[in-house]
Amino acid sequence: MPAQVGEVVALGEQPLGEDLLGGQDALAAAPGLALVVFNGKTAARALPRWRDAGLATLVLPSTSPAYTLPLVAKVDAWRAAVRA
Repeated sequence: MPAQVGEVVALGEQPLGEDLLGGQDALAAAPGLALVVFNGKTAARALPRWRDAGLATLVLPSTSPAYTLPLVAKVDAWRAAVRA
């Protein structure tokens, strides 16, 4: 079922690769998609594909415990993105 406008769509822990839903394929699956948010810089390697499809993109701090930014800073960044 296609995503609805305003719905949050999570792709989960898929490996980065050509099989990753992105760009024009995503527009077909979720025509109301307006913003793609990446969980850290590694995920953001797919950013050009989404941007080239005409979508707004945003890179947020990784939620991984290995990324040592204080938790409060991560939460603040993610909350601000959700509210935007």
